[in-house]
Amino acid sequence: MEPTIFEKFKIWFVLRDESARNIILVLATLIMTVTYQAALSPPGGYWRDNSSNSTVVTNSSGIAVEKPHKAGDIILNGSKLYEFFVRKKLYEFTALNSMAFLVSIITIWITAIPLLPHTLPVYLLMLILSDVYCATATIAFPKSDVVAGRLIMTLYMSMLGVVLVVYKYKIRLQSDATGRRVGDLLELKNRK
Repeated sequence: MEPTIFEKFKIWFVLRDESARNIILVLATLIMTVTYQAALSPPGGYWRDNSSNSTVVTNSSGIAVEKPHKAGDIILNGSKLYEFFVRKKLYEFTALNSMAFLVSIITIWITAIPLLPHTLPVYLLMLILSDVYCATATIAFPKSDVVAGRLIMTLYMSMLGVVLVVYKYKIRLQSDATGRRVGDLLELKNRK
């Protein structure tokens, strides 16, 4: 009898060694925590006050320390041409940070797939955390960058859609008498 799509998926992603799964989950959670914290407090931090100073003063590393700004704006973010390099580095940092956050969430989701339906709350919590991350990134950058935030949000939502489809397919297999198997496929495969 040919294994179903979900069973092939389970064979491909299941980790037989419980300690390996635990190590992967701990590392993915640590990476997710660090990247989330970096999104909350980006390099350079935020301006704490408003300033309408027209002269720009820089420190020894070339970062503008006194320029016209509003409280709550990212310090490394600017709109002048001479700040293009610093802005580019800030955007690169944010893109790489978002990618690391996304990969750690995908890792947690993939590791939890064999344990469905018991891990559905984990999927929902990761979705909420992803939404908060996207909201933070969208609020921190100027209005012109809202499109990038929406693209990231669309990516996260599509990931959730894939997980929910897999979950629904598994539930359907469990409730459909023609799609159900006797015993666990992994146990049957090892009995040869």
